[in-house]
Order: sequence, then structure tokens, then C-alpha cells
Amino acid sequence: MALLGQYDLWIKRGVISLMGAKLHPSKKSYRVYAPSTHSLPVIKCVSGVDGEAEVELKSCNNGLARLRDISPLYQRIWNGQNTAADKVTLKGATIDSRRSFSVVSNSRESLAITAHC
Repeated sequence: MALLGQYDLWIKRGVISLMGAKLHPSKKSYRVYAPSTHSLPVIKCVSGVDGEAEVELKSCNNGLARLRDISPLYQRIWNGQNTAADKVTLKGATIDSRRSFSVVSNSRESLAITAHC
């Protein structure tokens, strides 16, 4: 799964790979910065129960999105409009719900997602 934007990643079950690092379940979360100006980090399931891993993704607001106020060149660095995958995971949320990240692609077979706005 690839995500665009900034988010906190918490591994609940299984082992995932992120940018070559293997991350195991823990109480610690990891802040990930994935601007469109760079290669996007891919979250892959390495091992888990029935070959699945479970992670929680949480929006973070650290002010970097305000770069768009400096120049129009920074308009789409962090995340664009909600994608089809975002609409599925935002089901039931208010119409103006916005995350600090967007799902670029996902695989339901390898990763269960819990996303919080």
C-alpha cells in the first residue's frame, strides 16, 4: 500500500516493511512523511497471522501543509483529493472530513487498515 502525505503509523499485528525497515508490533508509532516530490514509501506485509498484518494510520497536523500559503507550487505536495480508496475508508464520516494523507493504492489481501481523521 502506498500513501501520500503525512501520518502516524502504528503496527498492531504482524510485521510490515517500510522503506526497507521491518517494523514489529509495539506501543510506539512512527511518523511518516511522504510528499509527492519524493518516491512514496510502500507498506508491505512481511509476516503475520494468516499472512496478514494490521496497522493503524492517524492523521497528523504539524503545519507542513501550510506551505501552500507560501506559493502555489506547494499546492499538491502532501495530499490531493480523496481517492476511491479514501472514500471507502471514510465511509460514514462527515462530507468535509479531510486527512493529512491519501491512499494511492492498497491491497486488501495483505493489510487491514484502520484510519483515523
